Amino acid sequence: YFYRWQFDQGSGQLDRYLPTGKRDLHHASPVWWLTLKRWLMRSTILLVGTRKGLVIYALENDQWSYQNTYFEAIPVTLAYVDPRDTSWWALLNHGHWGIKLHRSTDQGQTWERLEAPKYPEGTEVKAGEPAATKYLWGIAHGGHDRPGRIWIGTIPGGLFKSENHGRSFELVESLWNHPSR
Repeated sequence: YFYRWQFDQGSGQLDRYLPTGKRDLHHASPVWWLTLKRWLMRSTILLVGTRKGLVIYALENDQWSYQNTYFEAIPVTLAYVDPRDTSWWALLNHGHWGIKLHRSTDQGQTWERLEAPKYPEGTEVKAGEPAATKYLWGIAHGGHDRPGRIWIGTIPGGLFKSENHGRSFELVESLWNHPSR
């Protein structure tokens, strides 16, 4: 699973949500929280995707402090820092205007809007139902040996690959056409 995290500023609680949008109530083991806390304390920047935009926190003097908000009033389904080049990615769901994909190579000073993955013409979810990207729910880099590769998971259940830092995407057809799908 790819999870969405939501931070409640008032209580300091970090909640995990399933791709379906339901809160995951089975993740709160003490070992898990300790691991998460250690990971957060090693990070110096935290990108938090919320229903109200992208909120940025920075670690200063062992305290997380608010830095900025981007995409105000727009749901950010996922925010990601690519460790290979420190670029920031934001996957947005504009509702009426659809899904959007943005990337910043200068830590949020400027954002480049990229074309979100689209299913090839004629692709069908099932007979008679055309496939159309409704939601971006996962993103990962393609490894340190492939600097331009980005993977994005979508709803309906498709996986897309980019070899050029997200400037274009192609459907991973071997998974899409797999008999078990």
